[in-house]
Amino acid sequence: MKRFLNPFCILALLTIICTNSMYAQLPFGPFSVYSSNPVVSATPGSWDQSAIWWANVIVVNDTFYLTYDGTNNFPTTPASIGLAVSSDGFTFSKSLSNPILSGDGSGFDAYSADGGVIFFDNSVWYIYYSGKSVTISQPGNVIGRATSNISPHGPWTRNNDTLLTVGSAGEWDSRFISPSCIIKNGTNLFMHYIAGSSWPGSAQIGLATSVDNGTTWQKYDNPATTSHPYAESDPVLKPDKPYDNYSLWGCTVLRTSAGWQMFYAGDKVTVSAICYATSADGIYWVKDDANNPIFSPSQDPLNPHNIFEQPSIIIYNNKYFMYYDYGVSPTGIGLAMADYVIPVELISFTATSNGKEVTLNWTTTTELNNKGFEVQRKFGSNNFVTIGSVTGHGTTTSPNQYSFVDKLLDAGKYFYRLKQIDFNGTFEYSNVIEADVRSVDKFTLEQNYPNPFNPSTKISWQSPVSGRQVLKVFDVLGNEIATLVNEEKEAGYYSFDFDASELPSGVYFYQLSVGSFVETKKMILLR
Repeated sequence: MKRFLNPFCILALLTIICTNSMYAQLPFGPFSVYSSNPVVSATPGSWDQSAIWWANVIVVNDTFYLTYDGTNNFPTTPASIGLAVSSDGFTFSKSLSNPILSGDGSGFDAYSADGGVIFFDNSVWYIYYSGKSVTISQPGNVIGRATSNISPHGPWTRNNDTLLTVGSAGEWDSRFISPSCIIKNGTNLFMHYIAGSSWPGSAQIGLATSVDNGTTWQKYDNPATTSHPYAESDPVLKPDKPYDNYSLWGCTVLRTSAGWQMFYAGDKVTVSAICYATSADGIYWVKDDANNPIFSPSQDPLNPHNIFEQPSIIIYNNKYFMYYDYGVSPTGIGLAMADYVIPVELISFTATSNGKEVTLNWTTTTELNNKGFEVQRKFGSNNFVTIGSVTGHGTTTSPNQYSFVDKLLDAGKYFYRLKQIDFNGTFEYSNVIEADVRSVDKFTLEQNYPNPFNPSTKISWQSPVSGRQVLKVFDVLGNEIATLVNEEKEAGYYSFDFDASELPSGVYFYQLSVGSFVETKKMILLR
């Protein structure tokens, strides 16, 4: 459920479109380690011979671009950012321009550049990174960016812009800050970053957004927290579970049909593993306690330190590709994969009544292990009861339409919901919709609504008898403009949406005829 957002978040999230998704299980299969790890490793005698860490991956035009940190003598020499490229996500070649970005002797990144996050938008390549002026023992205290209008191999131009800095003394992010991932949401950019007040055991995940294509950024700030360590800004994910209670080392956030997903490295001192959280709005996250951690160092035989850091995730060819490092070591960058599992996604659920029965219609765009739906109804102060069931389509990526008719109802207001059930017995509920059932004991032609209207209006009526029902529209001279309904119908309550887009402004009349019953009402089209 969405929570209240402060004005900054409302601005940043204007373009989010929420659907009535029902989650049957995790939207991915179990991760399995790639047997030929590492996919990128240190090169003896090169600039990255000592250590490789902090991978970040994007796919542009079916090509994988992986940036990473490297150094030739950790920790006495500075870190630089390198690039590796792959056509399939498995076999990578290092750029001949490596390192593509290094400290330049002045400014916030005088000593080194690391934590590079590669991003591509509107034909421009970006690297957001953490700059250091003196030391390599921790991430820097400033986030900046470099751009290239030519290629991810460079040349890169430092913008020398200070996009984000550490917080003031006493704040949760007062010691270090480093970018972790960037996503585009409509016209806005979201940057998730790690920051902390001490090294290394306080890293948390923060959020900043930009509404001007990354030129300026604003940290997320919950107005309800007004004292240190959250007076200036607030993390969106904290180390507060048994599996991540020491630090959070990097994350990737995705927007898919399964909603907002976060994959992050949760550190509990002895083990740093990959964990998972979900969100309805990108601000408030719920960790998956039932499944976390979803991928542990023990699953990768190459892992030398019981550590995973900075998971970088992309979805390609219906699979999750997850890249991670093993801590600051020459081991390199590992890869694990999982199948992309599509949840049952309900995009519409409606109810219509004809006076004695209610017809429910719903549509799914995708289904996973969908055994079917129980249709549940509530009347008055009673609890929901199951009134029927509809068989699902199992697993499919094709849209499907469903319907159910609830018959012989008394007059009143009814509430309906769907209980979607998987083959393994797990289930989720849809949103609740309502329907009015009216007593049809006389002829009624209601006033159209809205009136005046432009350009469409709803005309409703009820008939206590079955027979041919005719609904027509006339102009002020009595000329017939349109026949909206002319068909045999059961007794009941009906409505018709009349679109007058092709008509000029003016006064019109609509007339209902059922047997000997005839009634006419006036309506006004006002443009």
